[in-house]
Amino acid sequence: MKKGYLHAILSAFFFGLAGVLVKLALKTGLESIQLIILQYMVSIPLLFIYIFITNKNKLKLTRRQLLNLIILGVIGNAPMTIFYYSAFERLPAPIVTIILYTYPFLIFVLNTLFFRRKIDKKILVLIIIGFLGAVLTLNIIGGNNTYSSKGMFYALVAAIFFAFMNMFSEKKLGSIDAFVINTYSTFFSLLVLVLYNYDHMLFLTKTTLPIVINVGILSLFCEVLPLTLLYSGIKKIGGLKTSIIGNLEIPTAIILSALVLNEKLVIIQLVGVALISYTTYRIKAS
Repeated sequence: MKKGYLHAILSAFFFGLAGVLVKLALKTGLESIQLIILQYMVSIPLLFIYIFITNKNKLKLTRRQLLNLIILGVIGNAPMTIFYYSAFERLPAPIVTIILYTYPFLIFVLNTLFFRRKIDKKILVLIIIGFLGAVLTLNIIGGNNTYSSKGMFYALVAAIFFAFMNMFSEKKLGSIDAFVINTYSTFFSLLVLVLYNYDHMLFLTKTTLPIVINVGILSLFCEVLPLTLLYSGIKKIGGLKTSIIGNLEIPTAIILSALVLNEKLVIIQLVGVALISYTTYRIKAS
């Protein structure tokens, strides 16, 4: 159980790097879908090699397990990543992050409506506190910025697919190793993207060394590590708790920006960090 909380926390930390790394990678001239394709092309061999070296027997699956992984990759991972990265093209990274982290509430509502789970008022309160902490941490209240409505729609759709990924993996893939889940779902996601963009694959011939370096870093820290740890956390403590702990991604990104990029932290952001830290503590204690 303790490993589940640790994996969820580490997953949030690595996802906290995603906004900055995606923005840097997009500056190389790649479109969002092109970036995803390259990221998957790098990630999949790394994942397969790791599993083959550590325990290749994990790659053996039943037909039902394989079908569920196809569903996760094609209906969950592929559209989630497409809408997520497309939102980064149109919105500042903090805004994308805050919209994405509506997904714990979506999981709570879907579990209550469709799976008739008893409403846990303590969990609902923690979801609300965590979301309030996210808003405060991003320091966007009272701003005069106008944001792309299409970008906000894309971010919301990404949140919906992310909620689906959490719920589906918890209910259908609990017996499968987290690395295997990530490997196969990413592989099937790549197939979808290549088939969808087969007439635009010439961009691969224009790939430069800086692009390869950016994509390699992105693949490791925004695909291989965070998603594997996410699936592991879901297996051990459930999708809802993992999603609430995932709010730690936001203060992680803010604090790293302050330390590395010398961006200023204000008091209201520190209050938000405290609220998110509190929800994480209370989830572990519940």
